[in-house]
Amino acid sequence: MAKAPKEEVDAQVTLLKELNERKNAAAGGDGDTGKKFELKTPKGTRDFVPEEMAIREKMFTTISGVFKRHGAVTIDTPVFELKEILTGKYGEDSKLIYDLKDQGGELSALRYDLTVPFARFLAMHGISNIKRYHIAKVYRRDNPSINKGRMREFYQCDFDIAGEYGSMIPDAEILKVVVEVLTAVEIGNFKIKINHRKILDGMFEVCGVPADKFRAISSAVDKLDKAPWADVKKEMVEEKGLDEAVADRIERYVQFCGGVEVCDALEADAAFCTSERAMAGVKDMRLLFKYLALFGVAGRMSFDLSLARGLDYYTGVIYEAVFESTSDETSGVGSIAAGGRYDELVGMFSPSGKKIPCVGVSVGVERVFAILLAKMRAAKAMAKPRTTHTQVYLVGLGAGHLEERMRVARDLWDAGVATEFAFKEKPRRDAQFKVVADEGIPVSVVFDEGKFGAGKVQIEENGGLKTKVVVEEGGVVDTVLKLLQGGATAPPAGAASGSAVGAKKPAAVAAKKDDQDDFDLFASDDEEEDAEKTALVAQRLKEYNEKKAAKPKPVAKSMVILDVKPWDDETDMTAMEQNVRAIQMEGLVWGTSKLVAIGYGIKKLQITCVVEDDKVGVDDLSDKIAEYEDHVQSVDVAAFNKL
Repeated sequence: MAKAPKEEVDAQVTLLKELNERKNAAAGGDGDTGKKFELKTPKGTRDFVPEEMAIREKMFTTISGVFKRHGAVTIDTPVFELKEILTGKYGEDSKLIYDLKDQGGELSALRYDLTVPFARFLAMHGISNIKRYHIAKVYRRDNPSINKGRMREFYQCDFDIAGEYGSMIPDAEILKVVVEVLTAVEIGNFKIKINHRKILDGMFEVCGVPADKFRAISSAVDKLDKAPWADVKKEMVEEKGLDEAVADRIERYVQFCGGVEVCDALEADAAFCTSERAMAGVKDMRLLFKYLALFGVAGRMSFDLSLARGLDYYTGVIYEAVFESTSDETSGVGSIAAGGRYDELVGMFSPSGKKIPCVGVSVGVERVFAILLAKMRAAKAMAKPRTTHTQVYLVGLGAGHLEERMRVARDLWDAGVATEFAFKEKPRRDAQFKVVADEGIPVSVVFDEGKFGAGKVQIEENGGLKTKVVVEEGGVVDTVLKLLQGGATAPPAGAASGSAVGAKKPAAVAAKKDDQDDFDLFASDDEEEDAEKTALVAQRLKEYNEKKAAKPKPVAKSMVILDVKPWDDETDMTAMEQNVRAIQMEGLVWGTSKLVAIGYGIKKLQITCVVEDDKVGVDDLSDKIAEYEDHVQSVDVAAFNKL
């Protein structure tokens, strides 16, 4: 058979390629329809499991409670703003704003904080005075560190006072609120650094900094809490063009730190006194310390001239709460709340240019949460937090009594009692009691017609005195409400006679087993054993346990395969494996490893180890690996086999 011309062959090949591309496109992809992808959250974001959310909800409730105690109301604003609203308000940090694609002619960006949207809110709605709080998410293209609470998506809790008031009075209340919040969440040791923008600008003025370089030099000074003076000076001189002699004069002032005595030192400085705005700032600070003393929080303050706060909109007092860590796990957390006075920001948005003085604070709740979580992990004996608000659990034994449980659940819900029951006709006894124990549910209602009689249930208080009482179904709501309110637990009218655990019974009654007697939720359904038989069994069990205890215990070991997943395809897998193998624990031996493709050019490290079960917890090992957060996105147990 003669070959077809080359042109015809090429045309057919091209046609086949086009058909194949159409097929792949119809299948919804790039041609690799069987390609796997890794489920993960974007860098700088995370999920929160129920146990963590229980801690976070308590934290938010505590913080908002303090805000409300000071008379604040709450508002909400869009999660994204027009880009022009946000641009130029954050100094060098403006590069961290998340821009959105053009949406129908409007350039928008995700909000960077809650302060600028609040200023826009005041100007737009014509509000001249308000005390408000706002708890919501903000977004920053920052370099994340999840363990230290530095995220790209995170919550802020803001408290602000807007309006014309006496000098330093709202400022003092804001600082009082900061102390109350951080004390209420039981974060531990902290201090609040305070300064004044007028003092800062006056310092630059007397040191000889050109006016057009005030903000640039202020941004450099703001890094003194993270970098030594030599590095900050180098940035001022080499990068920002400041004369070296001027930088040396600044060094002297940024070392001033203390209480109200700093005001005395500045007033005694002849050069400093030549700046009118600097002295106006000192006057404000002296008055502020007077009010802080009246509020009983002056001892928490540190008047620190190195505090600069890089945001452009601050005009007066500035402050920053710093966590004083006592452990390596929280050593890099740093600032946990910050704020200041911004009297001109609202006027930037007002059509009339009307200025509305404002002062506020933002609590860094993600960092606070990171500290609280680290403290809980360190205190291993701490009780597991409750993840539900369930107050009553309906336990169905015997025939299950589904309809009766549903009927009583309806009555309790209607009475406002948080209630749950198993969604099965005949649920397992152990599964129901496990829910009660795991969730710490305070009251159980047990349905078992064979034990209590038709239409009767036993109500048990699971904590404290473990009160038990048998009642008619119609009396469940009243009895439960009394238990939850800490009232009397005697059965309501029409209830069957029961007794509380530990109550002394008449001898004639105690000698006989009565159907109305207390029912132990966790007891066997078997009849009571003969006393002699029980004693014999106990003796044999004792002898067995003594023999068992005398034998040497074998070392229990397990082989574990861990999947260590990186952030992306740019992660240095060699360095990641070296970090993992560098972890040394008693009872841990590392084995073989390999890289396994998981899609989109990303590979995970699959590594084997042998652990002694009583010395190495797999969860603890996984947590140690996850601490290498620059490389590790997540750690999963791929296999666990007893040896």
